[in-house]
Amino acid sequence: MGGAEGARGYLYQAIACVLNSMREDNWIKVQMEPVTSEDKVDIAYEYEDGSYKAIQVKSSINNFTKGEIFNYFKSLIRDMSNANEYSLILIGTCSDNTKTIINSINKIRRNNVDKTTKSVINDLDPELKAVKEKLSIDLLNNDIYSLESNIMREFNYFLSQHGYSVDYPILELIVGAINYQFNKFSTNSSFITKKDYEKQILEWINFCYPQIQKGKRKRVSLIVNYYYESTFQDIFEGQKVDVDYLFKSKYVLEKKKRLISLFNEINSIQLSNKTAVKNIEKYNLTIQDAYLLYNWCDCEYNEELKEEIKDKSKKYLDITIEDTFFYLGNLKKEKYYLTGPFINSKPRFKGEQNEIEKYEKLQNFRYGLDELTGIMEMLEYIGEYYIIPLALRNIGEYYDEKIRVKLELPKDINLLTPDEFKLPIIDVLDYFIGDTSILNCILKHHSDSNVEEYPDSYIPIPKISMPYLSNKDYYDEIKNDYNEYKRYLEALMNVRVFDDNKDYKILEYEFTELKPKENIAFPSFILVKYDKSFKIRFKITSKNSSDVQAGELNYII
Repeated sequence: MGGAEGARGYLYQAIACVLNSMREDNWIKVQMEPVTSEDKVDIAYEYEDGSYKAIQVKSSINNFTKGEIFNYFKSLIRDMSNANEYSLILIGTCSDNTKTIINSINKIRRNNVDKTTKSVINDLDPELKAVKEKLSIDLLNNDIYSLESNIMREFNYFLSQHGYSVDYPILELIVGAINYQFNKFSTNSSFITKKDYEKQILEWINFCYPQIQKGKRKRVSLIVNYYYESTFQDIFEGQKVDVDYLFKSKYVLEKKKRLISLFNEINSIQLSNKTAVKNIEKYNLTIQDAYLLYNWCDCEYNEELKEEIKDKSKKYLDITIEDTFFYLGNLKKEKYYLTGPFINSKPRFKGEQNEIEKYEKLQNFRYGLDELTGIMEMLEYIGEYYIIPLALRNIGEYYDEKIRVKLELPKDINLLTPDEFKLPIIDVLDYFIGDTSILNCILKHHSDSNVEEYPDSYIPIPKISMPYLSNKDYYDEIKNDYNEYKRYLEALMNVRVFDDNKDYKILEYEFTELKPKENIAFPSFILVKYDKSFKIRFKITSKNSSDVQAGELNYII
């Protein structure tokens, strides 16, 4: 590298470092040109969680190629194998095909994989494919003035967050001096902490530019509290989902009322038990006997089904069913009858009208009882979990936006996620999907005088009823229904869960905005199983706060 190119390279590294230091969150230390075996790492960041990011800065007057980009990554990975992220800052241009590759690599890190991205993944060699989620690329214009303009914009935002109002000429001088300072770092492998970085900038500004106006610093104060029974708390006495309340919900009470009414109607129809049928020798059957024997069957339930209905009725309706409840006289129905996609055919009955009426009511009771059982079993399942009811609060005086909250829970806690949530029986699945569902009612904070409800992100997909042309059509629809159930759960909980931390289970939430003195509920209650008290640590970052706001909550079991 010639003298001019070397000087330009160091300048670009300094600019890239300043620019990234303005944009990056949660870093505690940055080092330029760290001492490594291959000397390929230009900038290294250390973060609060102990992770590292390695950056290589490349500038060129020629187009960057796919092969060059892949080789840059390989050399960076080999030089700092313990890094958690590998980033290239490419200052220059590239072809449209190479831009597509760059966009796809960034999509992989954001877990936004489309058809084009899959093709790029397949094109990666094993060394890069193994760390594809750790890769990122930033393509910048190689115009020095454009780069400094980007820094000025970011730096102006940084100063405004610290209460300074800066004119353009002075801002230009400040940015030039900051670039020079980082350029010095690149020649001696010095590191600087974020705290010292911000402190030195502000002290230097106060000393060199006393004419800069400094107003009252904006302080955004975001905290997380428990919110339960209209009260904000830092300590929460563990509560399980209120099963008794669930059992008294409108869904359950209405179904019980209908079933008990139907039970009384069935009991009022008194019929005799079926008459024993004499044994008929098969070789001596008349045509009428053969038709009766092979195409008609008794309607009365078998003993196993009767006991099942008795048990469910006692458990969920608190009613005792006698054997006479199931008596249907000598009612029979067709075994075989014509049916198909466009034929709404039903079996014919052979018996008295009151026998047919009782059988149809009995069938309705049976299926209604199955639905009630399906709902109750889901409620009993949910009732086994402790709830963590949280709200985000802005107790400061300034508006904030692009808020990210990270919660740290014990590593071994049993957290209920959408993938692990129990599947209801298909007959009651619709009761657990959508903004009027049971889950929406019991697992979500709804707006009240203290908190706003978290915006609903679930958009139902309209269902088009079509006749089944085969069993496959029927099972495909069931599969689609359960996929919709999972999609709803993901929207309801709206959380990203990370298990890569050795000490904690990390939950990440995002909030669009929050006005001063307002509160917003988390998307849903967090459901956990645990056998002892624990702490929940939270960290909050946002657009309008330069600091990470942290705190701790106690959960008592």
